[in-house]
Amino acid sequence: MRICENGVYRDATPEEISELEQVATQQPTQEQTSEERIAALEKELRETKLLLGLEDTV
Repeated sequence: MRICENGVYRDATPEEISELEQVATQQPTQEQTSEERIAALEKELRETKLLLGLEDTV
């Protein structure tokens, strides 16, 4: 892995690599289910239609 510091590229130390890997494993995964993705897209479509005046508010 290469690191750029002040315009100078250098190899990452083993400590830096392990720290980055540890941080990456601690990040929560936020995978949406198909139902959640569809619901979000439908909501966005409704809002877009309202914004464009293609649909009346109910």
